[in-house]
Amino acid sequence: MRIAPRSVSAYARSARHGTRDGRASFKARVSIFCAVLLGLALSYSQARQARAANVFEIELPEARIASTSDMELVIPSAHVATILVHVLNPQAALIDYGKIFTSINGQATATISDMRPSERGKLVRIDLKKRDGLALVPGRNTVEIRAENRLGAVFYSSFILRTETENRNPAFQYRSSLGNDPSHQTPPDLRMTEPKIAIEMPSTQNSMDVRFSGIAAAATSVERILIDGAAAPLKRVPEGERKIGLAHEENRVMFDLTRPVRADASNVAIEVVDSFGNRITELIPIHSRAHPASQFKGKKYALIIGISKFLNNGRGVKDLQYAHSDAASISEFLQSPAAGAFPSDNIKLLLNENATLAAVREALTTFIAKPGPDDLLLIFIATHGMPDPLNQQNHYFVMYDTDLERMSDTALAMSKLGTLVEQRSFARRRVMLFDACDSAGISAPAGVTARGGNNLSNLILKRLYLEEGTATMTSSDVGESSYEHMRWGGGHGVFTHFLLEGLKGKADENLDGLVTVGELFGYVNLQVVDATSQLYPQASQHPQMVPGGNADLTLAAVNRPTSGL
Repeated sequence: MRIAPRSVSAYARSARHGTRDGRASFKARVSIFCAVLLGLALSYSQARQARAANVFEIELPEARIASTSDMELVIPSAHVATILVHVLNPQAALIDYGKIFTSINGQATATISDMRPSERGKLVRIDLKKRDGLALVPGRNTVEIRAENRLGAVFYSSFILRTETENRNPAFQYRSSLGNDPSHQTPPDLRMTEPKIAIEMPSTQNSMDVRFSGIAAAATSVERILIDGAAAPLKRVPEGERKIGLAHEENRVMFDLTRPVRADASNVAIEVVDSFGNRITELIPIHSRAHPASQFKGKKYALIIGISKFLNNGRGVKDLQYAHSDAASISEFLQSPAAGAFPSDNIKLLLNENATLAAVREALTTFIAKPGPDDLLLIFIATHGMPDPLNQQNHYFVMYDTDLERMSDTALAMSKLGTLVEQRSFARRRVMLFDACDSAGISAPAGVTARGGNNLSNLILKRLYLEEGTATMTSSDVGESSYEHMRWGGGHGVFTHFLLEGLKGKADENLDGLVTVGELFGYVNLQVVDATSQLYPQASQHPQMVPGGNADLTLAAVNRPTSGL
């Protein structure tokens, strides 16, 4: 920062011609000026590290949550229309309104926000009613705030809004509505145990009988459950039965009813209504099952990365236990007949010290360029996922030689991975599996390791991999940890353990001898949630699949050695 010439001249005249009082005044001014410079420099330094004192708070009036800096909040339901973001003084005084940016679940909210001064600084009011399609969802939501002051210093924060009804199957659609009593407006919660994925109707049948069973719970009590309008008998869950993570599970009931389903229907509606008229409707889609897919004729390639040991262990990068085992097991399975027998020469396996940033970049530049348009590329990564400590907006995969003090130079940027895959790979069919991204700040049980990172890593990955023909799964949801322990397969990440189980046949829901992406995700999601709920009920793990991915892509064959990808 430069001193204006006129100011220097004024100080000089005061020093040359002033009296003792003038000299004192000059010294005082210089002291004040230096103090201001020092304060601004410190403020800038802190802001650049995104670790400045509290700058942002969030407030949710409808959920009765007062202004708070807590990074994760639990709200009764996704029925929130107004979100208030406070930009606090003293930083707010140096931040112009045009330099404040907010987003919800990765979508910018500038067009539905208004800003105004407040007693504590500046206030951003986000009105979700102003835009169709932009609303909180059941489960986990992110609110991100970024602001830049007049010195160019950037401040950033993110908040997670977790609904009590987050234990939902991502293969199904949900709708909810509220009753008329404003003091009781929490929708019920529902967990289907059967079916677990979309209903597949044989192409030769006009209808078939389907069993519908599950558990429902409500803040008050469940009044009725309807399956396509037919009432299902309700039963109390036996005492001592293990809980499965539903909201208000102390009021849970179970149901079991077999109903005919017609081939010309698009879905089956499961409706749960509580005693105050709040309701949740789950839509289970119906698909026509075609004949099993023919054998894949293209070539198959896989880039597999697993890092448990890190060069800078002890300097902020903690070693993992089983990430390298996960990668090695995936590589071994892919070479089996059930996976279509990937040739060993078409698999690039990088473990521990071989997975340096340079080696991984080389693989992403040359190896993934080998598959042609009709071939398949699978990428599997098991390591830490975390943000740059100096800039929380930038997210990275941690490599063997990553230095946390130089993340941008020594780690693999998640955005860079997406760019390289898109630019270098010609394959139209891609499978992306990430057992790495998760949240920090959650204490795992004894003996369990969390592959720690930033709570937005999953959201970043879900934004990056939306290309048609790509099937992408992440091991956990926003704000969650991805766990590993020897209880899973003798030493695996829980996600990879059930991934392998599903590929080896347990995910073949329709028993047609093939495991598709949709079947695999349905199996892995339910198994991981159940396993981690038992281990750590307050911080279970929910795998995610990028919406719009190729769910029909065949990944493995069961008892069909000649079929596969």
